[in-house]
Amino acid sequence: MAKELVVKRDPKGADVHAQVEKKALVFGPDGTARLMVEPGPHVLIYFLVAEPGSEFTVSITALPEAVWSRSLRIPSDGITIGTKKFQVKP
Repeated sequence: MAKELVVKRDPKGADVHAQVEKKALVFGPDGTARLMVEPGPHVLIYFLVAEPGSEFTVSITALPEAVWSRSLRIPSDGITIGTKKFQVKP
């Protein structure tokens, strides 16, 4: 049975493109995206464009087994790409 994955970004207005498998995450005005995922292994992929030197955080805040957070400073080219592998329990 599918479960709801919740991904947050901060700052809320950052230009972020993210997906889990081939499903795009759509971030609302509050900086949160929700997506139903099936049990098993998954990979979150994110790509963002922001002001060089600014700080950015991406987090998985729900499912309990997938909770994770990464904070980083945007490099001089203004582009960052990252991934996070996680497992969804049945």
